Amino acid sequence: MRYRQVGKVCSDDLTRLSLPTNLYYMQNGDVLTSKNARIYAWLRAEFEAGRIAAGERLPSENELCARFGASRPAVRQAVARLAHEGAVRTVRGSGSFRSEPPANASRDIALVLPALSSYIYPELVEAANAALRARGFQTLLDCTGGDPEAERAILRSLKVRRPAGIIVSPWQGCPAGSDPVEDARTNLVLLRDLRSAGIAVLLLDNELGDETFNSIVLDDRAGGAAAAEFFLARGLGDAAVVWKSGHAPFLSRRDGFLERMASAGAGNSLGVDGAGAAGVAAALSAFAAAGSGLPRAFFCTNDELAFSLIEALIGRGFRVPEDIAVIGFDDSPPARVRNLSSFAYPSRWIGTRAAELMEEALSGEPTRARTRIAIESVLVERDSTRGFERSES
Repeated sequence: MRYRQVGKVCSDDLTRLSLPTNLYYMQNGDVLTSKNARIYAWLRAEFEAGRIAAGERLPSENELCARFGASRPAVRQAVARLAHEGAVRTVRGSGSFRSEPPANASRDIALVLPALSSYIYPELVEAANAALRARGFQTLLDCTGGDPEAERAILRSLKVRRPAGIIVSPWQGCPAGSDPVEDARTNLVLLRDLRSAGIAVLLLDNELGDETFNSIVLDDRAGGAAAAEFFLARGLGDAAVVWKSGHAPFLSRRDGFLERMASAGAGNSLGVDGAGAAGVAAALSAFAAAGSGLPRAFFCTNDELAFSLIEALIGRGFRVPEDIAVIGFDDSPPARVRNLSSFAYPSRWIGTRAAELMEEALSGEPTRARTRIAIESVLVERDSTRGFERSES
């Protein structure tokens, strides 16, 4: 294993805040008019988006009155609500300022992953929990199921609970910047808000296009290219990649594979729409019907797709690897048991290193602006590619 260390709310578009003009809001038993609530919500949105930073002066009463067509008492009540919450401090003669995030004395670290008890995650959880416990932290575990809405609900609950830090593998449907609609579905704004509230945040697997968070990621595109290189070096130019949409690492691995194969004038792509073995079998049938037969080798963008592919190939009378070679990705525990050649996802190392980075972030000592660890995954060769020798040329 080798490694290298290395959607905002528009301030002028109040309709996007979804605050009807005829609503009334309750605060400590007092009825607030909708203008108070709109001013409060707008200021909160400015805080969360980072457009009004900690220590920065808020717009003046006159500016807020003009923006919202509100009276001074309405503005003062909205600011007073923020002051009551500790978000604003007022200095006589100078104005109101966004408060610095309060010091966080918690020793809780939240670990938020797509799964906890299956695939590659149990080893990561075990290693991270042991390393955090050894450093005097308590681990809070939660599972998103790979659902951005479930992830959002978990992060919002953590914002209330205020752990010292959050280690999260965030949902990302495609590589950042490739689809604005998918980018808007991520929880990047909420993660920035948590960090602004004084909670340390460490991203695993996906960086969401933000180069300011500490992160541990795999170089997925390089992994795909390495799979193509493996096949090409053994004369297996007739190779295809098996992938599914909805998960950015899959697409990066696919693209790395296809780019390297294309440079050699080779390579095919097999996209899977359905779930499990049935989905892979259907995609395989469509692929075979559209061409002159099946490729001699397949690279699957994770091990679960590889297992489904092997099952579908066996169902069609093929042998692995005698007839067709198969490579997976993640080197999951099932891959080791079933002798699948697979690119390593070093779960235990990542869990331990994540705990170390979190401790560094919470040490209070001056550190580098950002820590980024990019892992170049290595292929673990097993039976599913055995018998293919590297070509002399």
